[in-house]
Amino acid sequence: MKKLVLLIFILTLMLPPCNALGHVEANVPDDAQFTSLLTKYLRSYFETASTKPVKVEYELLRKVPTQSGVSYPKFYAWVKVLENGKLLKQGAVRLEAIDKRAFEVTNFLTAEAIQAEPTKIESIFPAALCPRILELSGVEPHVDSKI
Repeated sequence: MKKLVLLIFILTLMLPPCNALGHVEANVPDDAQFTSLLTKYLRSYFETASTKPVKVEYELLRKVPTQSGVSYPKFYAWVKVLENGKLLKQGAVRLEAIDKRAFEVTNFLTAEAIQAEPTKIESIFPAALCPRILELSGVEPHVDSKI
């Protein structure tokens, strides 16, 4: 029995460690494809609600992804959706990078929704990004607020 336990222990030492960096590398597109893929999937997400093609502009709120456990790496951005040069909507978006070939929008809050209920961002976005999201949405942060 002791030999079996020793054998299992030795085998586990030989296995490669599971690390967040490896999970990020396995899912985030290469620099050469990142911008085009992100733009493509954002446009696709927002075109479903429009009758015409839209243009999407974005600002990444954090340049590197957030990785938690074995979930897909998350990116956060402020997005402006335009149709024929006219601003249709803008807001904060959370996306997952998937298998180096896709992005999926998991959450989108319009600037109006953030203005109406600023604390809603706390459950979706990292605390460090909340002040910037409030600023972009036009919400004045309160001195006694957690965000």
